[in-house]
Amino acid sequence: MKTIDADAFKEFIEKVYRPLCDDYHMKGYVLNQILHDIENEPTVEAIPVAWLTKRYCAAGVFASPSYHKRADIVRQIIRDYKREQEQMGETEC
Repeated sequence: MKTIDADAFKEFIEKVYRPLCDDYHMKGYVLNQILHDIENEPTVEAIPVAWLTKRYCAAGVFASPSYHKRADIVRQIIRDYKREQEQMGETEC
């Protein structure tokens, strides 16, 4: 599964495809339906990898041992996630 920024995607669709539609024809209706469908898709709960890295992996040598242990766990989770995503991408081709 690939998570996306739905708001940014809708803005892209509006910018690129709205000029191709005229509201008199069915194309405008279809475009509005697509935007509506995107809006009504379920939201996936996700923690951005950049936030995790900044929050848990950037304290340096002055952090406590428990912080370093948590940072190591977070780094391992990120590595595992990226590896799994790469493997899924390879098998889907």
